[in-house]
Amino acid sequence: TAGPGQVGKFALAGHRTTFPSPRMPVPPDRAVLTLTSCHPKFSATQRFVVHANLVESVPRAEWDPSRPREGQG
Repeated sequence: TAGPGQVGKFALAGHRTTFPSPRMPVPPDRAVLTLTSCHPKFSATQRFVVHANLVESVPRAEWDPSRPREGQG
């Protein structure tokens, strides 16, 4: 997968007990995050899937936690 904040798909998986994974086509010019986890714990009865698009990237040296970000206050 792509690294965090890089163009492409960055994926993190929780505990996995099965091999099929949710797939989503990713445009070649977007940074996408996919989180998956099975539910209940240690079972494959259900699966949580979260897709997110990167809307902003701020270098750590420039990060100001007091500055509101897009979608906040």
